[in-house]
Amino acid sequence: MHDNESISDMFTRFTTIINSLKNLGKSYPNQELARKILRCLPKSWTPKVTAIEEAKDLSTLPLEQLLGSLMTHETTMKNHENVEVKKKKSIAFKASMEVSESEEDGDVALITSQFKRFLKSQKVKRLSKRISLKMKSQAKGKNQHATNAKSPTTSKTSVQILKRKSNSRKRMNTSRRRKRW
Repeated sequence: MHDNESISDMFTRFTTIINSLKNLGKSYPNQELARKILRCLPKSWTPKVTAIEEAKDLSTLPLEQLLGSLMTHETTMKNHENVEVKKKKSIAFKASMEVSESEEDGDVALITSQFKRFLKSQKVKRLSKRISLKMKSQAKGKNQHATNAKSPTTSKTSVQILKRKSNSRKRMNTSRRRKRW
């Protein structure tokens, strides 16, 4: 039997050879023809050949019945191969989907972390602007207090209070950063 040749093709080729031999005067008994057919099958068919040899009497087995049995086995083997190919394809497809999902998750995580950094930098800029504006307004207030001849201790204490507030905010921001990590 040739590679990728079906049982029916093999049987028609076999019958042509047997008919040519009969025309030349050489004939074989049915048992010998059945053995020749079973012998020419590939190694993947060995279990089926063994089952036929043990279960059936080759001397009384017609070639048509042998052909039917072999064709049935061929169709079941093809069905099993198709099922295995379908399973392999679906598994490969699932694996590729999981990979793409994890890549998307990684991209989303990267964008999210970059956006958070941007927001933090914007927040720090706003806080520094507020503090500098307060300091400027306090400095203006000092000048006004000095010109109004009010006590200089009041302006010093207000500056110290603002410095303490800004320092406490800085501490809170650093503690928040530590908690996030």
